[in-house]
Amino acid sequence: KTPLTEMLGIKYPIMLAGMGSVSGHTLVAAVSNAGGIGTLGGATFELEGLRKEIREVKKLLKPGVPFGVDLLIPKVGDGARKTNHDYTHGTLPQMADVMIEEGVKLFVS
Repeated sequence: KTPLTEMLGIKYPIMLAGMGSVSGHTLVAAVSNAGGIGTLGGATFELEGLRKEIREVKKLLKPGVPFGVDLLIPKVGDGARKTNHDYTHGTLPQMADVMIEEGVKLFVS
């Protein structure tokens, strides 16, 4: 046990990176079900696509097993590069709402 495993409610301190479409529902659920924390790469989805993918993860999870969603939030304000790209195309607030509505426990950026 580690502080991280206790905080996240997982068995092993292993986290799947949210690697865009590579980190889809099957891999996310497999990592979480094996005792790590799976992270869905959610930044490239449209709103309803994100909702659908989250629901697919939940269908494959054992009861009570956590997972997260990564949305690739760019740095803004002081120190931000002019080349920063908003991968959510201005839909971050709505994407956060989808995550909350679907019961996602871990937000990764």
